[in-house]
Amino acid sequence: MSCQSKVASNLPAIAIAAIFLATLLLWYWLDCSVPIFDSANHLLKSYACRDILLSDQTIVQKAINISRLDALYPPLTYFVSALYKIVFGSGIWIDRLPVISFYCLMCLSAYK
Repeated sequence: MSCQSKVASNLPAIAIAAIFLATLLLWYWLDCSVPIFDSANHLLKSYACRDILLSDQTIVQKAINISRLDALYPPLTYFVSALYKIVFGSGIWIDRLPVISFYCLMCLSAYK
């Protein structure tokens, strides 16, 4: 099967993923509200995880402290968000990058 036929056969899935990604980005662009409930929890846990990663603890202590964040979601969620904050700094779009990244990863894994 040639590369063009693979792309053509996956075109509907690519189009659907692109439409949802565009909608997600539009939603984020229009949303000027203060994060509450779940979004605020993500932000607080992400900043706590960032502080743990930047601390002078050993790797084992950092892993234990991240696993004890008393969170609703797996520690990888907060770990990825904390890495974005360490690398790119703080900001509204930096807080939204993990969601966009996880969405793109989900599309790749679902339609692959």
